[in-house]
Amino acid sequence: MPDQTLNPEIARAAPSPECLLHLETYLARESDPATALQELFHQVEESDESLEEWLKAFEVFACIIEGTEHAPTLGQALGYLKCCHSVSYTGARYATFPMTVEVMLETYGYTGGSH
Repeated sequence: MPDQTLNPEIARAAPSPECLLHLETYLARESDPATALQELFHQVEESDESLEEWLKAFEVFACIIEGTEHAPTLGQALGYLKCCHSVSYTGARYATFPMTVEVMLETYGYTGGSH
């Protein structure tokens, strides 16, 4: 069961309970979880995507990374998502932000945050 201490806005916007569990796992790897959550909200504010879309993109990232040797923090995951989001400004726009993340992971992989 997801931790009930997560921001209520995040809990409402999360696409699934699994997303919240992934979020808690990634936050547990942070030395400063509150700052990592602030970074999430900052990225949402700086983008044209909603919190729900960022969480969907995060869920795609987490599901693909799950079971690999990688153990990124939320901050590291947000860094990757931010790069994926910036791809949309280079003319390579996929149907959705989460789809962009999936294509980028399948095409380029992820090399950060290992066990």
